[in-house]
Amino acid sequence: MSNKDFRFTNEKCLVCNKTFEENDDIVVCPHCGTPHHRVCYKENTKCANHEKHSENFRWEPTFIPFVEEKK
Repeated sequence: MSNKDFRFTNEKCLVCNKTFEENDDIVVCPHCGTPHHRVCYKENTKCANHEKHSENFRWEPTFIPFVEEKK
C-alpha cells in the first residue's frame, strides 16, 4: 500500500491519542467505523465511541486528502 492510499492519514486512535502510521495494525469498529490500534481496542474491550452507537453514530475522517484532477 502506498502512502497516498493510506486511509487513516493524520487520524488518531481515540484510545491512546497517537496518530496512525501506515504500518500500524488497525482495526475498525464494525458498528460505527471508528479506527483503533488493535492493541488499544483489545485493552479498551470496546469501541472508543461505544456510548454513541445507540445514536447511530458513524465515524468520519477529519483529514480529507487532496486529489488532483486528471486532465
